[in-house]
Amino acid sequence: MLQCRLLDRKPLLYHNEPLLYEDALVGYVTSGAYGHTLGGTIGLGYIDTAKAPAPAELRIEVATGA
Repeated sequence: MLQCRLLDRKPLLYHNEPLLYEDALVGYVTSGAYGHTLGGTIGLGYIDTAKAPAPAELRIEVATGA
């Protein structure tokens, strides 16, 4: 289980956003919402620990509406 908070406050996480480690797919976000107390977008997800060491810096690919 992975917990995350985005550095950028604008995009939202919903579900199925890819989690990437060194441009390789290692998991997906399962749920997300805006955390008003934390002041940013938060998410939960699962990663394949065989593909990404812990701790690791991951990227989340977020679709933004244009």
